Amino acid sequence: MGYVWRIAGLRIPLPLCLFLGTAYVEERPDPADADRFTIKMLLRHRWLGDVFRYSGRFHLGPRTGSQ
Repeated sequence: MGYVWRIAGLRIPLPLCLFLGTAYVEERPDPADADRFTIKMLLRHRWLGDVFRYSGRFHLGPRTGSQ
């Protein structure tokens, strides 16, 4: 069962293509530092175009707990 819009006692089915998009994710290690990496993410909707994106550089912190 998909999504429906309930209004005035009616149940109007909404096609999934209104909600679904395509995600692109790219993760790359930093060649100079094994504890760093960069990531890029893009969410593109068929009709609305790019609806969300982010990118960043991350550092892995010290490991905790049992190995």
